[in-house]
Amino acid sequence: MLKALIKKQFREIISGYTVNKKTGKKRSAGATAGLVILFIFMFASVGFAYYGMGLLLASSFVNQGLSWLYFAVMGIMAIFLGALFDTFSAYSTIYCAKDNDLLLSMPIKPSSILLSRMFSLFMMGLIFECMVFIPALLAYITVTAISAGAIVLFSLSTILIAVAVTALSCIFGYLVALIGSLFKNKAFISIISTVLILFVYYICYFRINDLLNGIANNANAISNTIKTYLYPMYRLGMGCTGDVPSFLIFAAITVVLFAVVCMVLSRGFIKITTGKTDQKGGLSSKKSIQSKSPESALLKKELKHFWSSIAYMMNCGLSLAVLLFAAVMLFVKSADINAVLNEIKTVFPQADRLLPPLVAAATVLVCSVSVISSPSISLEGNNLWILRTSPIPPEKVLYSKLKLHLVLTEIPACLFVISAIFVLKISLINSILLIATVFMAVIILGYLGLIFNLKHPKLEWTNETVPVKQSISVLFCMLSGFATAVVYTGLMMVSVFVLNISATLYMSLFAVVFALMCVWLDRRLKTKGAQLFESL
Repeated sequence: MLKALIKKQFREIISGYTVNKKTGKKRSAGATAGLVILFIFMFASVGFAYYGMGLLLASSFVNQGLSWLYFAVMGIMAIFLGALFDTFSAYSTIYCAKDNDLLLSMPIKPSSILLSRMFSLFMMGLIFECMVFIPALLAYITVTAISAGAIVLFSLSTILIAVAVTALSCIFGYLVALIGSLFKNKAFISIISTVLILFVYYICYFRINDLLNGIANNANAISNTIKTYLYPMYRLGMGCTGDVPSFLIFAAITVVLFAVVCMVLSRGFIKITTGKTDQKGGLSSKKSIQSKSPESALLKKELKHFWSSIAYMMNCGLSLAVLLFAAVMLFVKSADINAVLNEIKTVFPQADRLLPPLVAAATVLVCSVSVISSPSISLEGNNLWILRTSPIPPEKVLYSKLKLHLVLTEIPACLFVISAIFVLKISLINSILLIATVFMAVIILGYLGLIFNLKHPKLEWTNETVPVKQSISVLFCMLSGFATAVVYTGLMMVSVFVLNISATLYMSLFAVVFALMCVWLDRRLKTKGAQLFESL
């Protein structure tokens, strides 16, 4: 039975890339190959950054005779990155899957269900971890030679690290589920926990150069700290250099940790999965019911779904929090920012002309990560028939999802732009054009998200992480936002420096282009979009 459940989970992972969820037919070999190439490109892009980090650390540690420390530090990075992104899925994958009740009603051991869910986490953790650990090996080979035995132990350690990542992410997911079972608003608890983790991550990210230089220059002190407080990582590092006993010790620690986590989760799996905290006893109280228009009712439904879905909020709303945080930091660090800009202007006098379009491009780039409309159709899942059979025109249903995107995205984007206008002292005409450009770009992303999702829906899923994180429409919409920011910046450079067009005129031309795109996309959504919705 466990083998069948794991096979089911594996099919769910790859189905988004091999099967068209709208038609239920297998994708063509060309389409599948294109998605694989795109995934490899993204993997290589992230891996290249960690390869650069690895070169810096390896060249320092190898010269000091501390090769084990290099693998230990890179292993810590791999576990941190894997556990960080795996925890986004741990809670929803294990405890909030749609088929939990169905599987628990069958003669299947809860431990088998749990292990099959953990297999999904293992696969995702392995992917994220390999983005760090494989480039780490390549960087080490670039600096010095490595034996064949060490490569074998390194490969086995890579798998063990994924096991450790799975265990750690399950621990976090279990704590979130345990705390969430005590409260009605479980999503709020998960959001707070994840934001704290991301806060630590971004602090490390922005200080990565200082951290790497500090690690490289204090190798002896760090090695003593790892040996004392992170003993498993010390054994990992030694094992990757070819020390078999150290590898066996690390393997034993990892297996014991995984076994303990499985035992604890198995005991509380049924209780937390089937526990309900929103049932209220006692006498019922009378409540007045107010009638609402279909538009407001649909928007309220979309807002309620967004605030109650952990996966939806965490994957489509975090960059909005980044915009709000950046807006505040612009005022807090305004003196430092202006000081740096003044130094840049002394070397590059035309920098002042480029600020408004660069702010617009940066805002669009961040907003493209939070295209809330892109998974909104897929998230209806098996409940789509309710909207389909309701006496509401399809365009109103689609507009309610577009309004959700606009309500949640436009406010943080405009607040960030307004903060930039005051701090950077942008002129009035450029300020108006900047706000208009960002406002219309966000609208365009909302339209594109809906249209992509209508063409590539993913309605068959067991937890909301699948349509939010593994949907083709989400990927296409993010890439469209990235491309828009890149093209906008590139054409701006050509216009200003080659054609000698002012930044104000350039932004005016693009504002007109964006306005025309909004009109065309709106017509497209009303006609073709409504037809696609009716055919789902």
